[in-house]
Amino acid sequence: MNTLALLGIEAPSEILLILLVVLLLFGGKKIPELARSLGKSIGEFKRGQNEGQQAVKESEKAKLSAPQAGRESTPAAKTESETKKGAEE
Repeated sequence: MNTLALLGIEAPSEILLILLVVLLLFGGKKIPELARSLGKSIGEFKRGQNEGQQAVKESEKAKLSAPQAGRESTPAAKTESETKKGAEE
């Protein structure tokens, strides 16, 4: 689907009119600065999104491995010396 059609912009003349208005509002020198900062913002957003997805995956792995680690770390049976000390007390 055409994204511009979703916004109600169907004709090329409408796009040109919008670009002309933007040029008049911000001026020729400001537009490249705005585009550059917009590009940096999008890049930062994508990096943050990727970091968030990695954090979720790591937490899911930790949740899946936690029950297995719990079974491995169960306390061993008391040795004979520990049993005798407990009986003497």
